[in-house]
Amino acid sequence: MLKSWAVPRGPSMDPQDKRLAVRTEDHPLDYLDFEGVIPKGSYGAGTMILWDRGTYRVPEARDRAHAEELMRRGEQEGKLVFWLEGEKVRGAFHMVRMRGEKDQWLLFKGSDEHVGRSGLPGDRRSVKSGLTPDELERRGDADGQRHGVNLDDLDLRGARKAPMPSGVTPMLATLAPEPFDDDGWIYEIKWDGFRAIAEVRTLSLIHI
Repeated sequence: MLKSWAVPRGPSMDPQDKRLAVRTEDHPLDYLDFEGVIPKGSYGAGTMILWDRGTYRVPEARDRAHAEELMRRGEQEGKLVFWLEGEKVRGAFHMVRMRGEKDQWLLFKGSDEHVGRSGLPGDRRSVKSGLTPDELERRGDADGQRHGVNLDDLDLRGARKAPMPSGVTPMLATLAPEPFDDDGWIYEIKWDGFRAIAEVRTLSLIHI
């Protein structure tokens, strides 16, 4: 899982700029490479691009295990120090949890050779697709139109009219003690919550 913060104004390369960073829920690792248009009504609705990507390291860490220990401790204590190696953002950064707040932090640049006075580095384009959010949204709309379902193109010969199915049970993930590899299985994360099946009926109204 990915530890995640939302930074509304983005990171700044100016150490004088302290940017609000709001702690959010952990995200699946798939978000490392995800960009696209999330439909309205869905969680996180809007256009998401991969603005930057890279790695981080903890300057004081002896090895990876020590780095993870320092980051976990820093998150609990409300103070994180790390070095970013991104395509746009590089250098030392600090995160400090605001007093009396659980999820609100301040993100600011450390002093090093990557300091700048222009605020947000780079441009608004994705490092994955090279598109801006507006361009990605327009392309998503165009793709949706191209790949939309046209009933006139479907071969419905042999189809029988029938009522909507009822009594269908949602598929549930089965817990396993450890990962395994088997072509006969499909894997997914077992999220907590409720599963439901919905049906959509289309009614034709005739006005006389």
